[in-house]
Amino acid sequence: MLRNILLGVGIFATVFSVLIFSGKISLGNKDSKPQGDVVVWGTLPETQMNTIIQAFNPQAKTYAVRYKYVPDEEFDQTLLEALAAGTGPDMILGQYQRILFQENRIQIFPVNEKTFKDMYVDGAGVLYTQGGALGLPVSVDPMVLFYNRTLFSKHGIVNPPSTWDEVAIIAPSLTIREKGQFMESAIAFGTPSTPYAKDIIMAMVGQLGQVPVVRIPGQQGATFFNVLANEPVTQGGDILPLSTVNRFFTQFGDPGQGAYSWNQAYNNAADVFVGEKLAMYVGYAGEYQTLRARNPRGDFEMTYLPQMKGYNTFSTGMRMYALATLKSSRNIQASLQVAADFS
Repeated sequence: MLRNILLGVGIFATVFSVLIFSGKISLGNKDSKPQGDVVVWGTLPETQMNTIIQAFNPQAKTYAVRYKYVPDEEFDQTLLEALAAGTGPDMILGQYQRILFQENRIQIFPVNEKTFKDMYVDGAGVLYTQGGALGLPVSVDPMVLFYNRTLFSKHGIVNPPSTWDEVAIIAPSLTIREKGQFMESAIAFGTPSTPYAKDIIMAMVGQLGQVPVVRIPGQQGATFFNVLANEPVTQGGDILPLSTVNRFFTQFGDPGQGAYSWNQAYNNAADVFVGEKLAMYVGYAGEYQTLRARNPRGDFEMTYLPQMKGYNTFSTGMRMYALATLKSSRNIQASLQVAADFS
């Protein structure tokens, strides 16, 4: 059941197509239909977008979306050059960090804060600013714990860990070393080579009850950010979230610790997991099908990201994609309507 829920969240096409034309967001006069083309540049491959757009455009009738894929690593520079030349898109589609980075170029979507918070997951609040939203979420891919049932059973472990304390406790049982070399490892934690290390650490900071960064609106539309990742949640508290998480995280890459199970000499964690030499791998739900396809005989499962023991929180990381309209758009009305329809 969990697998089906998470895959439903993680597969972009499914999330993108649900609730199209739901009418939950109204944009001005309903009798005035947007007209013309809306050019969208995004970091999702065209193979993922074509089916969605082909279904969307006939329903839109009076306006249509034209999509162009731009590789993630080239996106900001390509967009900058196109805008300077007057050939940029009407909208951009990408992870929420990219939307925030382009904030000064974005046309605010007119929606009040309560409506926005009621419609979207808690993490979407990072996109809300004075007067509306920088972008509207169209896909959320949650962070999960993948685990190998065969390796768990081999070492007498029945259930996956539900807390990080349990991860540290079972790590020695799931790790086998011979002559200093790992034959099998518990989890790919503790080194800079850990996949999604920053995302994992920030998710754990959130589990300690701290919001890592908050947006502070200033005068004349300026925005400031206050970094709270290592500030105690309660005034005068002695728990420094980021320091606490770093101590926990790095023990898995420290040969002097009992939880030692990973080091820089190891290959790509996903490859080791698929090769059934890694018991646990933290990644995103959307990776499940790829991992299974690479090793159909592997007994892989996924579950919720472990939580901090003793804290009344439930938090996980996520990759959230959002759609935003640029101030330079040649078709603002249609672009805002596309954002509303797709979200």
